[in-house]
Amino acid sequence: MSLPALFGPGRRVLAIALAGSGLAQAGGAAVAAAAASAALADPACGAPLVGAMVLGGGFLAGAFWLERRIGEGLAQSLVADLRQRLFGASIAVAHRLDRGRLAVPFVGDLAAVRNWAARGPIRLLGAGLAFAGGMAALAALHPSLWPSAVPLGLAPLAAAPVGRRLRRTISRQRDIRGGMTRFVLRRLERHGRQPDAGAARARDAEALAERSRRLAEISVARAAMAADLEALAVLAGGLAGALAVFGTIVGAGSPAGAAGALALVGFVAARLRDMARAEHARIAGEVALRRIAARLAEARAASIAPGGPAEVSHAE
Repeated sequence: MSLPALFGPGRRVLAIALAGSGLAQAGGAAVAAAAASAALADPACGAPLVGAMVLGGGFLAGAFWLERRIGEGLAQSLVADLRQRLFGASIAVAHRLDRGRLAVPFVGDLAAVRNWAARGPIRLLGAGLAFAGGMAALAALHPSLWPSAVPLGLAPLAAAPVGRRLRRTISRQRDIRGGMTRFVLRRLERHGRQPDAGAARARDAEALAERSRRLAEISVARAAMAADLEALAVLAGGLAGALAVFGTIVGAGSPAGAAGALALVGFVAARLRDMARAEHARIAGEVALRRIAARLAEARAASIAPGGPAEVSHAE
């Protein structure tokens, strides 16, 4: 059973609108930055240009709101489709497979898929186009300050090795978390049948504490790697701003031009940080999608396997 496509039928129009919102963000930022530079270069004409800055900022805010609204709608549509497929496949084989194993995707994996959809590819599409448009505006409006764009352009390359390590860490974290969920479900069922087994409860509590320790350790490692991605974006923005100021000091640009360049640098750096967060969500969601696909394949194999209902194992 194949997984529903994020940008499949019924969602493609929303994807086009999402791409448009990303480009609209870059357009609003470019208008505001250009108006700021022009107002500072010719204060006599400053009043209408300040109005243009406000309009550009309002356009940017509206496009940003639209991106979030469309993205959430896309994500919820995908998760609803996926939940229905997963539920149907699980119901069909609930008498043959471990119910705890079938329940795990509904507990954590679907939430990760929602985050993947809303904050991963969707956010990468919108923020990525806004990032590219902002970089183009920076180069077109302030070509003499081009070195300020270099750190912003190199940041995604520097983040690639971190992303690969993060993928391995998230996969391990989900394995530990899924195992803990199955452990709890099975032990609750066992202790429901044997309520007076005090020694067994103590052993299970100790085992749960060890699982919790391992989950906490790997969760902290994941958070640190996600922070590395965001820190790279922040660092790139700081370096880009410093280069824009330095270029102005050495005569590569005017103070008025530097003001507009700094505004665009700030916009691009913010979109770069959005992209870092989106990459984190994308990786986590792809790990969850692989797990859901494996469960669907397992359910399909069980549904067509010969013989009677499989015996459910409670050992772990």
